[in-house]
Amino acid sequence: MNGIKPHLITLLLISFVVPFLPGRAVSQDFTQAPQVFDLLADGWLNLFTNPAYMAYGAGTYSGFISGGFPSMSVRTNTGIMGYDGGYELSYRHNSQNSHTLGALTGFDISTPFGKLGFGLYPVGYRNFNLNLYTTPIGYYDTLPSETLPHFDWTFKGSGYGIAAGFAKEIGRFSFGVAVDYARPSFKMSHIAVIPYTQVNDSIDVPIQFAYLPDYREFAADGKSFGFSTGAAIKLGRLRIGLHGARYEPIKFYGYASSMIYFPLDTLLSSEIDSAFFSGTVTKTLGVSFLMTLPGYSEYAFDVTLPAGENGRFRLGVRRRIWSRPTDITMVPAFRFGDTPIGLLLDTFNFKLNDTWTGSIDFEYKTMNRSEIGIGLAYRTAIIDSPPYVPLFMDPGSQIRVKFGFRYLATDDISVEVRYTFFKNSNFINSSRSLSDDNLGGEYISSNDRLMIGFTYVFPEN
Repeated sequence: MNGIKPHLITLLLISFVVPFLPGRAVSQDFTQAPQVFDLLADGWLNLFTNPAYMAYGAGTYSGFISGGFPSMSVRTNTGIMGYDGGYELSYRHNSQNSHTLGALTGFDISTPFGKLGFGLYPVGYRNFNLNLYTTPIGYYDTLPSETLPHFDWTFKGSGYGIAAGFAKEIGRFSFGVAVDYARPSFKMSHIAVIPYTQVNDSIDVPIQFAYLPDYREFAADGKSFGFSTGAAIKLGRLRIGLHGARYEPIKFYGYASSMIYFPLDTLLSSEIDSAFFSGTVTKTLGVSFLMTLPGYSEYAFDVTLPAGENGRFRLGVRRRIWSRPTDITMVPAFRFGDTPIGLLLDTFNFKLNDTWTGSIDFEYKTMNRSEIGIGLAYRTAIIDSPPYVPLFMDPGSQIRVKFGFRYLATDDISVEVRYTFFKNSNFINSSRSLSDDNLGGEYISSNDRLMIGFTYVFPEN
């Protein structure tokens, strides 16, 4: 132990600095921990899969750069001019400028009492920029002084998380516990529409003025806490593991703004309503809100089987159960003078399904100081029916294809690459409507994630 203390102090300092480099990470939903890189997972990375596995092997330190390349494609079908209204029904909108970058690092070390592990990681969030709304033809008869942002449905997440755990091996058995604390934040926007009749129901107007676009922006910071425990047994090269975790609901506190874009029509401004048809933008800024994302519990089982002298198969199943209710509610309500412009209280009444995930991985040690792994996983759909909006998670079932490579550059340092491809099934939201929690249409989403880094193995006593 005395021989590695200087190394440990240095690595502790590095562990606190590296993850705060500028960057973002993305995942297919708002899961905190980086579970997507479970292939060839050793040491402290097992804090996120099964902390009992951290008991095996020598202590390690590792650092990684993680990049994400998400993609989303949407074809709206709302029946509302500006979103489709007949002349844009067949147009497909693709997300743009949504690649992400982050860093994660951690270590695990042996003590006389067992194994201690610690990790810092970027919070997993999905990022996208979509241009889904266009003001109807004739909404402006001349160019207004202020127009809608080009990207009107956006989500950008960032933040960091800290995980710590303890594992102990007793004979053939091992046990582990871990805690997880995350500070996620996000910025998002979307376009709601306000019926003209809600402003003035005494005068009929042409169809292009039937709805007012309301551009809403939200920015918030939250806190999340998780706890997990695991157990495992080794019978020769056969290993069986059980894992359970609980993530509490995430409470976000932030500020919201609303910008209502009125039409511009010179003739109607002089004949009907000079204020309404003036092309002005009414802004309500700095409204505080509280938003809560539901928590969940997870239970997992896996078995690792030998495959020849140098290979092994790992079969796993994971069950996620959401806390009830699964609604996502915000508190703000905006007003236009003394006249309510609807109760603009965003409430997302999602029907989140409890999910199953099954996986099969194969890992093989080659003769030239390297190890390779391939894997395949399937997850049932979190959302497979209306209502749905593309702000918090991707709909449909999901297939994951995984690849990992590790090269032992020296006796105690390895270079590692891990890649995971996510593909969600096409989802058709058959509810042809637009509301706080629903945007009718067809959705296609995928994501490429890459992690590159190194692992240093501490010298054994």
